[in-house]
Amino acid sequence: MEALARAFRYQRLLDEGQYASITEMAEAERLDRGYMGRLLQLTLLAPDTVEAILDGGATE
Repeated sequence: MEALARAFRYQRLLDEGQYASITEMAEAERLDRGYMGRLLQLTLLAPDTVEAILDGGATE
């Protein structure tokens, strides 16, 4: 759940233009660029999958 929250926060920062790139954001947040990219992929999960994760259940 924490990873999902971080992923959506980082995506929002990118969308709002606070960072120009994943690389810039990773440097500012002191994270590995590859990790940041993988984390952001969580924002591409289907909404029902995200909901299931947040509810602590499994998807069908």
